[in-house]
Amino acid sequence: MSFSSVLAILVCVAVSAEVLDVANASDSSSETAGLELRTNTVDRVDELESTTASRGRGGFESGRREEKDMCVSLDHIRQQQRLESDPEIYFKSNNSCNVTIRFQCQDPVGFSLVGVDSVTCDCSSGLGVWTPSLDPFPTCTGCAKSEAHGYKLPHTALVFPNHSCSFLNCRCDTTVKYRCGAGLTIAGNDTSICSCDTGKGRWLNRPACRGCKKIEQEEVVDTRLFAYPPPPVCSGDHCQCAANVTIRCDSKSKKLSGGRWAQCLCSTDPFDVFWQYENEQEGRCILDDSKTPLLDKHDSQMAANTTDIVLGIVLSLVGLVACAILGLISYKRFFSSNAPSMPTSLLVIY
Repeated sequence: MSFSSVLAILVCVAVSAEVLDVANASDSSSETAGLELRTNTVDRVDELESTTASRGRGGFESGRREEKDMCVSLDHIRQQQRLESDPEIYFKSNNSCNVTIRFQCQDPVGFSLVGVDSVTCDCSSGLGVWTPSLDPFPTCTGCAKSEAHGYKLPHTALVFPNHSCSFLNCRCDTTVKYRCGAGLTIAGNDTSICSCDTGKGRWLNRPACRGCKKIEQEEVVDTRLFAYPPPPVCSGDHCQCAANVTIRCDSKSKKLSGGRWAQCLCSTDPFDVFWQYENEQEGRCILDDSKTPLLDKHDSQMAANTTDIVLGIVLSLVGLVACAILGLISYKRFFSSNAPSMPTSLLVIY
């Protein structure tokens, strides 16, 4: 074998060995890459499972987030609690670590902040957590002025304190004072308080203004006269509880039958107001039989006197006419018998 042939064989062996090393290295790299890919996939699945479990345990509701350097959005927490958007509450939208968010009401005079007034995003454990807890989420609430009147409060004046009531609303724990108008009496306590113990404002122990409506006289023949007390006991329409009214008749031919007075009574059970008459008999005006004969005799006497007067006047007129006629006849006869006779010649010429 020549030297050149040996040299060619050695070169081929060297090249084959190098190619084999490169192939082995490539296979090893592929296996390593596949292992890393499988490892990353398993880690990601574990992370997703951990995140899902955390959400299932109420992680969002407690203000946690499975990411670093931030907390759960405040709007997201409010949505998780299914709270409606509250236009009265104000806060900055920022969920970065170590940031402090303060809550306040747009109308601090007429609304009260219910819940925590501030929270901080704490990331010391590696996960952002709002502290203190936001369960429940803060809200602004109060009581509407219009709801303080109620359906049993006609003719009522309310005194709202300026320091805890705005134009339309009052803050929690605000006390309002009630005053009834003329002819009405307040039933129960004269104050009511705005309670927010249920999360929404409502007026507690609203009183009522009550009174008896004045007695109606429906029939024209009802001739009763009622003497009502002057204001403020009685107004044009109502009288206060315990008010007394006297009753009488306005005709000489009628008398009062039944109660001579009535009192306004206000009951609490059931809730009612009514007039209670003396001896529980309503006073009525009836015909007075004892006065009717005297009245008829008087009327008959007056009629007889009137007839006599008319007859006397007629007879007087007839007498005057007769005298006038007789006087005229006598006058004519007197002048006819005493008249001088005229000469014949004058009568002929005439």
